[in-house]
Amino acid sequence: MKKKLLNLVVLTLALAACGGASYSAYVNYEVYVINADGSGLKKLTDHPADDNGPVWSPDGKQIAFATNRDGNVEIYVMNADGSGLNNLTNHPAHDDFPAWSPNGGQIAFTSSRDGEREIYVMNADSSDLKNLTNNPADDMSLAWSPDGRQIAFSSGLPRPVD
Repeated sequence: MKKKLLNLVVLTLALAACGGASYSAYVNYEVYVINADGSGLKKLTDHPADDNGPVWSPDGKQIAFATNRDGNVEIYVMNADGSGLNNLTNHPAHDDFPAWSPNGGQIAFTSSRDGEREIYVMNADSSDLKNLTNNPADDMSLAWSPDGRQIAFSSGLPRPVD
């Protein structure tokens, strides 16, 4: 089973209907998995809202993703088979771009809950939420270091003046 999970690649596919209206009026993003050889396509989510940005947990048992199914973008996690859907952030702000820590114990993400887009981290069960980058610029595009001690990110912080 573990080998099979490792051979899966997570895809987000756009399903679009043809017609006279604009493309965006018909797009609904869902989370899918597919074997690395292109076989075995399986739809994991099925909701009128967009589900996107899926990322595997390091052990391959869960997938975190962003969705606007609650009226704003939240971070959800589900089992690798699509069951056990759980809203981790449950906040009126825009929360997206989840990234699992290398040991799977934490999830970092971006959020606008303090006005600017900041980097937050929480335990994988949504407890112990912390704002890591409380500054007056947008912070995003995060990635954990392999040892889990640091998080790289992009920021709009101004350059220091010499």
